[in-house]
Amino acid sequence: MHARLPRPARHAGTAATFRIFLAAALLAALPAWSAAARPGLGFLQFSVQDLEGEFIPIGEVEFCLDDADGCLYADIDRGFPGHFNINSQDLLPDRDYTVMIYTMDVRVIYEIRGWRFVPEDYDRGWDKVLNCEKFLVYPQFRGDPQGRMEFRIDVTLNPVWEERAGAAFTIEEPDPLKFPDVLFTAQIVGQLGDRFGEDPEAGVIGASAGWQLGLTWRHGYPERHVWDEGWVTSRELTLSYGQNRYETASIMAPGRTGDVTFHRLEVSYGLSRMSQSQVLHYGVAAVLSLGGIYDGHDVLKYLDRTYHLRGVGVRGHFRKMFLSGGGLEVGAVLEAGAVYYPADTDQHDFWSGLAPTASLGLVVF
Repeated sequence: MHARLPRPARHAGTAATFRIFLAAALLAALPAWSAAARPGLGFLQFSVQDLEGEFIPIGEVEFCLDDADGCLYADIDRGFPGHFNINSQDLLPDRDYTVMIYTMDVRVIYEIRGWRFVPEDYDRGWDKVLNCEKFLVYPQFRGDPQGRMEFRIDVTLNPVWEERAGAAFTIEEPDPLKFPDVLFTAQIVGQLGDRFGEDPEAGVIGASAGWQLGLTWRHGYPERHVWDEGWVTSRELTLSYGQNRYETASIMAPGRTGDVTFHRLEVSYGLSRMSQSQVLHYGVAAVLSLGGIYDGHDVLKYLDRTYHLRGVGVRGHFRKMFLSGGGLEVGAVLEAGAVYYPADTDQHDFWSGLAPTASLGLVVF
């Protein structure tokens, strides 16, 4: 649109500033929430044995970094002889430690150099579907006749997991309660197209980040449990509403500005994949968008064009769950897509053509 748009004298500055601040706060907070909710290893229990394989009943264990001052100490548990606990957060991954076993009279009886803490070796494999750990992990130090120590980690299946998995394997039809049927999303949306952003020459002097709310119905899960495949496929039907606001110059009152709003109702349908743990989700969908540029409650009309917008496009999403509890699961959602809106008159007019978008927000399962 090469002429300036007529505009009522309503100001969008405060609302635009608030949305930009909200988007920045969301971007800053999501990594912190994700880090806080990420499960850790917690305290690790080690066992210590002498060269005959007997548990050492009393003493002290020392972990010292080979290239730094300061050591970690732990007492062998008198109530559980031959075992001690270390907080995994106090151990630095992939650094060389010297580990020593002391008697009560501070005499070193066994020692191992170059010991390393590898967090992945202690992962007990939380199974979200069965609500228990899949493995039991037993790290062990054992002395040898030369006063050195050997280290090994024994991993076995958790009997509780085996019992629950055995019961689950007998299910011929998937339990619909295990997989989410309805998802709700709330997102901050940015319009990235040249004709959907700021363009002073076209009379659009400001473009604000918008918002979008969506409701998704998932269906078409597999007819059987596919435990060995790692991913579960489904189909998604999504209904969403979104809006972006633009500040425009008024040709009726030079020097004054107003605002118009891009309202849109979108229907999308596509395929989605979800990890068995239900933590990771991704998918792609075709989009039908119905909307328009509204000046208040009315569709904007200027020269030969009425700014109804009808478009089609595609959209992809990635979701990651990071909080779970109370029957609900909350995650972050990242979406990117593009919708093409043909103009009813001049194809070079503003608010027409390809409209790429990017959005970030929260999803509730």
